[in-house]
Amino acid sequence: MNKSSKKIILDAYQSSTSITGTDRMAHNFLVQLQEIDQTNNYVVICSPHNYIPATITNPNFKVLSPPKLFLPTILVKAINKLWRVSMYYYLSRKRSNVFYSFHNMRLPRQRVAKRMIASNLDLIPIVLDEYKGLGGITPEKQIQIYKDVTAKADKLVSISEFSKQQLSEILDVPISKIDVVHLAPDQQFELQNTPGRIVKDDYIFTIGGSEPRKNVKTVIEAYEQLPDDIQQQYKLVIAGGKWHGQKLDYAANENIIEIGYVPDEDLPGLYANSSVFVFASVYEGFGFTILEAMATGTPVINAKGSSLDEVAGDATLSFQATDSAALAAELEKVLNSQKLRADLTEKGYSQLQKFSWKESAIKLHQILTDN
Repeated sequence: MNKSSKKIILDAYQSSTSITGTDRMAHNFLVQLQEIDQTNNYVVICSPHNYIPATITNPNFKVLSPPKLFLPTILVKAINKLWRVSMYYYLSRKRSNVFYSFHNMRLPRQRVAKRMIASNLDLIPIVLDEYKGLGGITPEKQIQIYKDVTAKADKLVSISEFSKQQLSEILDVPISKIDVVHLAPDQQFELQNTPGRIVKDDYIFTIGGSEPRKNVKTVIEAYEQLPDDIQQQYKLVIAGGKWHGQKLDYAANENIIEIGYVPDEDLPGLYANSSVFVFASVYEGFGFTILEAMATGTPVINAKGSSLDEVAGDATLSFQATDSAALAAELEKVLNSQKLRADLTEKGYSQLQKFSWKESAIKLHQILTDN
């Protein structure tokens, strides 16, 4: 090993067997970092259940992953927890230069490298009432966990200016300790041609299911205020599962279609074939979905606030998150004007140029290799 090269640990471990937004973020950064850095030595901690191990092809990147076990779930979780504890202990003896976790506000208990860097994706568990106490962790305990991370971290990487400001104001972290590295849409959303239709009718598309912060109820209320002829022409298609088993509460309407959880490979087509994408979320650490819709050429209407203003720029129409009448007016405006839809599509393509996995990976690399 070159004496001047650094030892960098990247924690992308995910205990869940389903692909999450954090997995997608880690995947894109790892693809780019391997192109950027042929010198430093990386250890990537990951799960055998997601696609990250197959991403690692460069010789200076090493995968550290538990074996893929075909045992009852409770046994797998216990064995993997023991594996992680022993793995962190092992790494703490290796005198690495940097440890960076892709996961939100998470660092190991022990110092496993000279510099410890944590990700700040959002502060949902301590700022939104519906999410406080989930997982059996009291709000007070969750705040303490986050404060322990900010105290242990030599640097924090936020995914938006909004997240950075919240981190500083709520947890009293010095601004100088926080860097912002934006995210970007996956390459699969940069379509060269329109894929096959999953929904045959013309439709308005929204994502969020019954999760409270996604605020789909406001989209439904707005849709029901649209003139009957527009509702007959455009269905409302809702993607997303039942949050903790909760159902969306609305009167039966044959023009409202819930399609549940959507696999990644089907999302580009759902965006691309919709007439407009609506995102009414009241809180987002970044707002992936707005950029995904823009990348497929779909006009966007989004709620104001959190990180959505930052991500959307002036390329969308917007409304106050709980104002269903205002959203209904914006929907009617877009659906009745082909020119407006075309203008929003062009503005969306321009806004996308501000977000690049390559540029973001270069910035992250600078943070990781900073002396």
